[in-house]
Amino acid sequence: MHALRYRLAVAALAAAALGTAPPADAQVMRPLPPRPYPPVIWVPGTVETTPAEYWGAIAYERATGAQGYAYDYPTERDASIAALESCGEPSCLTMVTFKSGCGILLDGPQGPVTARGATAQEAEVRARQQCTDPQCHVVAWACTR
Repeated sequence: MHALRYRLAVAALAAAALGTAPPADAQVMRPLPPRPYPPVIWVPGTVETTPAEYWGAIAYERATGAQGYAYDYPTERDASIAALESCGEPSCLTMVTFKSGCGILLDGPQGPVTARGATAQEAEVRARQQCTDPQCHVVAWACTR
């Protein structure tokens, strides 16, 4: 639930910064399937740890507008599979994967555009540099922890 609130807050801030309201159908939130791995608990001082890297992915089927996303998976493949399952259409394709950051998918008259960034805002700025048509709109975005 915390992640949902965070994502909605980031979307509202991005819309406010751009001076526009996001389209009502810009992103449909779907529950993600359960993760296939148990949580890991580290006790400081008992194991040498390195910063965790998490993967995310966004899948899309342009003809139907179906989209799905996944985040905080241990591998790129796991994130891609989860995004495809979340998309729900057999013809969905993984459009972008990202590691320890954010990914975004825009669609416009020239076709879909993807970008990655350290934050959702950075990813959107990069995507809008590629998709400059006013009809370009955010289809989906996601960030790892």
